Amino acid sequence: MGKGKRGEENNNGKKVIIAIIVIILIAGIIFGVTKLVKKSGTQNQQEAQNPNISQGRDVTGNTYELKGKTLIAYFSRTGNTSTIASLINRKIGGDIFKIQPKELYSYNYDEALERMKKEKDQNARPEIQNKVENMDEYDVIFLGYPVWLDTIPMIINTFLETYNLEGKTIVPFCTDSEAGAHNSVEDIQKAEPNAKVLSAYAIRGSNVGEESTKESVDLWIESTQKQLEE
Repeated sequence: MGKGKRGEENNNGKKVIIAIIVIILIAGIIFGVTKLVKKSGTQNQQEAQNPNISQGRDVTGNTYELKGKTLIAYFSRTGNTSTIASLINRKIGGDIFKIQPKELYSYNYDEALERMKKEKDQNARPEIQNKVENMDEYDVIFLGYPVWLDTIPMIINTFLETYNLEGKTIVPFCTDSEAGAHNSVEDIQKAEPNAKVLSAYAIRGSNVGEESTKESVDLWIESTQKQLEE
């Protein structure tokens, strides 16, 4: 009888422990869901205020804080420049703005090249269908683009001329078939003589998907941080 009673007491003790564990787990789940709902609500509110802007942070905590509020604005035809913009965002956070042309560029290179040449010859300003409504709030603008005909696409000129960027810091990043910025940085500085334009990160488009790209972007951002502090 003694053993049976002790066995019953042991069983009751195990049940109590299990019940406590279950309560702790349920409390943790409720807390996590509540936190997620609050975060989602805040993000939805931000996106409602700035529908063209998306916010992002590296969920791994691998962030690198830059001085001043940062915008990552980019134009991408094939997705290569978009990939680099995402890597930058994962490193430093900041807001992302995709420059969307009213008339999309063909994914076919020959067709796109014909349009590029025509726009450059005419010194055209292709229309952009979206806009940064709160540009005055940003101190640093990472500006991404593919290098076209040895310089920035004409739609980047449209972007630059849309806003007053005086006193801001522009950090170019670009993709190119030859992995060079060519005349693009100089032309950005000409378009924005009263802005500080830093050296560009340039990568061959065919190399964007390589594992080493993230590391090279990280190293470039760290060197950019030093330039921003000068």
